[in-house]
Amino acid sequence: MLMNKQVTTSDSLYYICLRLKKRLESVSQLKPYLNLAYSSAEVLSENQALLLSQKSTTSSSSSNQHHSFNSSNGSNFRVSALSNFSSTSDDTSTNSNSTSQLNSPTSGAPGLINTFCAGVLPATVNCDPVTQLWALFQQGSPLCVIFNIIKPAYSLPVISSDDMKTCKKSIYDFILACKNYLNFDNSELFTISNVFSNETEDLIKIIKVITQVIDLAPSIFKNVDLTEEFKQAAAVTDSKSKVLKELVETERKYVNDLETLVTYKEQLLNFNIISSEDLYMLFPNLNDILDFQRRFLVSLEINNLIDPKYQRVGSVFIHAQSFFKSYEPWSIGQKAAIDFINTSSMKLKNNSLIIGNELELQSFLIKPVQRLCKYPLLLRELVKYTDPNTSNNYNELNLALEISKKIANDINENQRRVENVEVLKKLYDKVVDWKGYNVNSFGELLFFDKIVVKDNSKSSEEREFQVYLFENIIIFFKELLPQQKKSSIASLKKKSQTNLLSNVNQEALGFELKGRISIANIYNISTVNPYLLNISWSGMKDTGSFLMKFKNEEIRTNWESCIRKLVANLQDDYNNSNTSTLNNLNLNERRSNGISMGSNRSSYISRTNSESTTFQALSNNYQLHSRQQSEIPISSSKRSTQDSIQSTKRSISESYKNQLPNNSVIVKLMYEKDLFTLMTPLDISVDEFLSKIEKKIKQCGGVMKGKVKYQDEDGDFIVIQSDDDWSLVKEMMKEVGDKVLNVWVA
Repeated sequence: MLMNKQVTTSDSLYYICLRLKKRLESVSQLKPYLNLAYSSAEVLSENQALLLSQKSTTSSSSSNQHHSFNSSNGSNFRVSALSNFSSTSDDTSTNSNSTSQLNSPTSGAPGLINTFCAGVLPATVNCDPVTQLWALFQQGSPLCVIFNIIKPAYSLPVISSDDMKTCKKSIYDFILACKNYLNFDNSELFTISNVFSNETEDLIKIIKVITQVIDLAPSIFKNVDLTEEFKQAAAVTDSKSKVLKELVETERKYVNDLETLVTYKEQLLNFNIISSEDLYMLFPNLNDILDFQRRFLVSLEINNLIDPKYQRVGSVFIHAQSFFKSYEPWSIGQKAAIDFINTSSMKLKNNSLIIGNELELQSFLIKPVQRLCKYPLLLRELVKYTDPNTSNNYNELNLALEISKKIANDINENQRRVENVEVLKKLYDKVVDWKGYNVNSFGELLFFDKIVVKDNSKSSEEREFQVYLFENIIIFFKELLPQQKKSSIASLKKKSQTNLLSNVNQEALGFELKGRISIANIYNISTVNPYLLNISWSGMKDTGSFLMKFKNEEIRTNWESCIRKLVANLQDDYNNSNTSTLNNLNLNERRSNGISMGSNRSSYISRTNSESTTFQALSNNYQLHSRQQSEIPISSSKRSTQDSIQSTKRSISESYKNQLPNNSVIVKLMYEKDLFTLMTPLDISVDEFLSKIEKKIKQCGGVMKGKVKYQDEDGDFIVIQSDDDWSLVKEMMKEVGDKVLNVWVA
């Protein structure tokens, strides 16, 4: 099987180029060109190091980080005096080839990569052999020299120049001569565009042709022995070198697997087996990923060959950070790709394909995500065996570990969110009665689990619930067992404890919605022990807290981190939307007084209808009440949202009202059976006021229907629809001297 194929140093692009370079160096006529290519590659490497250093400095200062990936101290940072080179004379009159003529690989990419290796080279290495060969081929004239050595009878003109047209003419002469005199087919040869391309795939194509050509004269272009290099690469002297060896060897295998996938992708396209859209869905960004991983491997190969104190493995990973973003579509679409394979197995069965069956294909498809998740484990071991006292780049390696962990977490998070979409679809059908609530207003599903919950506000036993954490709300469900399902349809409230105990091991047939807490009303989150999380909430009239008992510390940490982030985001939204007028209010004051967040993450969760529901408004009450004792974890006394105007006004504290701007009021908005609030200045037009009301209702998941009314001093309900109506409202507010305006939408 391809999965078990052994990959060696001979398969690595670094050693392929190193071998070819040494063979070319054995011919004296090519040495001047190789020296010039070396100088060009050296400048490109220095430019890349400088750009990465500048990028690191900028990032560090903007984020006030304590670590910098470029340990540019002492001998580890090379700044060459070579900024450009004039002319190099030799026996063959080779002229200079300005580095400006060299197209920087992926120069437009966010990762600032100018060479065919990633990161900053170690201090003892000036350039990599891959970039040197790339610079050599772009000169053009060395190709003609090679051909003339092979076929002196059909000698080509050798014109060394830094003029692009002249270089391209020499390349064209070489290609044409290979076709006419060396019996190469067009499909075997490269093009001029390939030579000036910055893609590793194009460079590999050129290397294959050049290798075939010089193999025609083995006595001149002698095979070189890389035994010493291979031994050095395989040597294990201590624990750190063992880990680095594992990193390099597994990276070689990974790159080889990516190459297999690219070949398979091309076969599917050539055989017209699946559409181009399905092809991208199966292999998103595959060619870009392979291109960078080859450069990534070149850097690891270099670091594996040098003294540990000069190694810059950390720099390689730090540089890779922006390129690893190419994996995002892969991680998001992995499930869809697997599903496609399962449903298209017959189409994909073809003996001509390099990957023979769907199981093997699935194994290949999960490799990119597996590889990204493997990096933190290997880097953790490298950090463990690196002595900070002897290594100049210990901090760099530590930062690389943190970056790799974040990337792996992001990948896992992407996959989890995709899975949650499927979970939510199933949940929608599984719940017996949503009580009229609109699931779309809950926001994104983030976490779900079976959790033991205990209410702190009364003497109650622990109860197990299916808990779903959404972006805007936490929902608690009770599992309905087979004998409960039938009775729940007739009456959700008639269940016996005996039935519950007798069906403990039976699979749940559905969920009964038992309670909910709005994220906007959570004001305190604390860890009781590694497994327990305490959550406190506060509303306009009620407060409470409850304990959530998780299966292990990792799950508790994930939930806690997520809830804290959601609450913090609400705080930020609130601060940003009210900076100019409410800069003296904190979030707790807003909760206790019922002030609206003014953001899409409202504490109000919409219902599609309000008839026959046992829910109370989330801005007023935070649990599901039943006609008998509630089984949910959050307790509160039942209250009506139909409070009197006087009671409503008293819920806004005098201290809070005194902090409002002189010309602003709090609007208490009654919508269906729910109540929520917003603040508005009185000096706006009636259209702006009505727009604010409509916007607030939409933010809360509702639909603006009916007219906006207020109650005047005589108790009459007056419609607000004209400037005159709005003027009367403002006059009434000034006469009454109050800061609370009560309106109804009906």
